[in-house]
Order: sequence, then C-alpha cells, then structure tokens
Amino acid sequence: MRILELQDVNQNVKEFIFSNLSKTEQLTKLYIVSLEKLKTKEKSTLYYQNKPSYTDLEITLPEFHIYTIIIDVDKLYTDIVDFNVKDIYQNYIKDLSKFIRIIQEIESKLHELQFYMIDRYLSIISTIKSYLRYYQDSYLIMSNQFESSEIIDGLIITVNQRIDKLNSDVLMKGTYIDIKTSRILTIISLITFPILMMATWFGANFPKSQMIFLNSKHSYKITIIVCIIFIISMFSIFWNDIYAIIF
Repeated sequence: MRILELQDVNQNVKEFIFSNLSKTEQLTKLYIVSLEKLKTKEKSTLYYQNKPSYTDLEITLPEFHIYTIIIDVDKLYTDIVDFNVKDIYQNYIKDLSKFIRIIQEIESKLHELQFYMIDRYLSIISTIKSYLRYYQDSYLIMSNQFESSEIIDGLIITVNQRIDKLNSDVLMKGTYIDIKTSRILTIISLITFPILMMATWFGANFPKSQMIFLNSKHSYKITIIVCIIFIISMFSIFWNDIYAIIF
C-alpha cells in the first residue's frame, strides 16, 4: 500500500474528510490517537489536541492527540511521518498501559475521597472513557484493514473493566458519604431538639400567668435536668454511630 501525504488528496476525498461519514465503498476514514504528539508534516490536516488538567487532585491526564488517515483502495493518505502500523500498535499498547496506571493511582486515593471531589473524579473517569472509545474505534478499523493484536485486545478489555469498576466504586463511595452525612445531621438534630424546643417554649410571648410552669420555683432546674437526661439518652442510643463518626 502506497503512503502519500494527506494534502495531496483530490476534491472528492477532501469532501469525505470533512463529512460525517466514516466509510464509503472506496474510502475509509481512520483516526490515529496518541498520548504523545507524533511527528507530522508541516501542513497537517484535521489534527486535534486536548490538554486536560486536574492538578487540584494531584492527578494529571496526558495530552490527547488525534490524527486523520484516509485509506483509498491501494493508497493511504497521512501526514504522520514514517507511518507504520506496528509502531502505531506499540504506541497503543503503551498508551493503554498508561491508562491502567492512572486508574491504579485513582484507586489508591479513594480512601481520601471527599464529597466535593466526586464530580472531579467522575470527570476524569468520563475523559478516560471518551479517550478509550477513540482507541477502540481506531483499533477496530486498523485491525480490519491491516492486522490485529492480541495484546491490544486484552488491554482494551482490561481498561474497560477497570474503568467501569472504578466508576462504580466512586459512586458507591459518594453514596456512603451522603448516607454518613445524613446520619450525622440526624443525630445532631435529635440531640439539640430538647434545647430548641425549650428555647421556643420559654421564648413564647405569653403572660406568665398563662405559663404555669414558669411560676414554679424549680422550673429552670427541672428544664435543665430534662434536657441533660434527653441528651444523655440520645448519646446512649446513638453511641456506636457517634464513635464510628469520631474515630
């Protein structure tokens, strides 16, 4: 198969490049993806670059690059210098292995996960999934046009499984944090309930003659004792929960 520069294509192929079609009877559009910038001709066509940043989580996704290749029967148009399928496959193996290391890094930080971080972790996972789809689509076309690789097949399956499990773990962690926070607020509400109730009662704007309890000599002492007993009762009931939250 002859390898020609992408800028040398005729008008029909140019229209195909900028269309939504990925394949016709004669032409096939192929995207080469890479986490490293490949060496290309000066006038590269349809080159895309993404620079994600998650430095606040101390997790950095590498830059993502997409290059267009057009296959026309016995010709292959590309701006990638020294294009070689085996070299592209080696890059794919290296990139997919890098995704596994990033997933492992995120997994190691799950025990530190706070509720405000969940959206950002899910954003990273979503970005990796979108990258992975490009690798899958690109490799599928290349394996049909050239040859397949068992290593890449295995890596794609592994990364998909790991990223799906990580997504589930993050969501489960978020659910746990949400339940834990709700439990804390419930316990605090129950403990402070008698104090709030008494404050509301004694703060009511009624004449003392209508509030018989206020005329009692020991009304405030009784109120304090009742509140203390109630608070101690709440502590005893929820002690296991309070201990787990604090320690």
